[in-house]
Amino acid sequence: SGEFDFAKLIRLCYEANVAYANNCIFSLSFVQRAIMDHVPPLLGCNNFSEVVNNYNGGKSFKLLMDRLDKSLRKVADYHIHRPIKKKECLPEIQQVDFKTEFDVLLAEIIGQFSIT
Repeated sequence: SGEFDFAKLIRLCYEANVAYANNCIFSLSFVQRAIMDHVPPLLGCNNFSEVVNNYNGGKSFKLLMDRLDKSLRKVADYHIHRPIKKKECLPEIQQVDFKTEFDVLLAEIIGQFSIT
């Protein structure tokens, strides 16, 4: 695209895949959250809440993006901002598994820009 440079998005996706493959749960949640903050301009929005509420991707797209906005955002914030405890309970992959939602989001972006 002449309008956007996809280098950072590509790198974030690469790092998300590396984190997932290596069971790096904290890193995965942080990178996924970064992707959410990075992509809204690609869909004509200023932030991810606008993607959820204003982007015309259909009902299913809206529901999946709403899950990212409400669930992933809270999970990532929880891991980023929670101070140390006397006893830690480390997260498992299912807590940050948003593969389906990201697949749909990236497919929408690919469709918008005819990326192959």
